[in-house]
Amino acid sequence: MLPDLQYALLLAKATNNNITAICYQAWIEMIQVRATAVKSQDGTDIPIPDPHLLTDFERMVELRNALQPDSKFMTSCSPVANLIKQDVISFMGKVISGGAGLATLVPGL
Repeated sequence: MLPDLQYALLLAKATNNNITAICYQAWIEMIQVRATAVKSQDGTDIPIPDPHLLTDFERMVELRNALQPDSKFMTSCSPVANLIKQDVISFMGKVISGGAGLATLVPGL
């Protein structure tokens, strides 16, 4: 997923899409922090212990923290979510009012 996010970030930056670029950057940073946190001092990966109950718990806590309204991830990505929500609400309004015919739903008709 990291390469996909990095590519999307480059596209967003190239088109000056500041809304999604900020979100992608926050997501990339969160992934990179988690990846480097489990490396030894010489840079090699530390294998996940077995059992890994506390590690799984920590991952759930980190996810919970990332989804808090004041977290960097949420403050960076909430404009994207709001943009999508507004588009969906607008689309639903068109469908309900009858303004979204088949030509609107299927591009190229």
